[in-house]
Amino acid sequence: MKQTTVEWLQEAISIHLTFEQQMQFEGLFQQAIEMEKQQIMDALRQGVNIELGINEFKENYLTYSQNFNKYYNLKYGKDEQLC
Repeated sequence: MKQTTVEWLQEAISIHLTFEQQMQFEGLFQQAIEMEKQQIMDALRQGVNIELGINEFKENYLTYSQNFNKYYNLKYGKDEQLC
């Protein structure tokens, strides 16, 4: 399974932390992972807007969101939904 950049950073930092410190930072890492996922989705939206035009994108937003979730889940092995 591939990692996102934030997941890689979490793993790299966590090996230097005590268990208690890891638990203190867990919420921040989860927040950062969600922010990173949103940035990936925003980049997809921007690319589609440029490629297809805003009106067509709005009409097909749900399809693009579902495709993004499929892409993200396949690439990073996640079961989360973002729409």
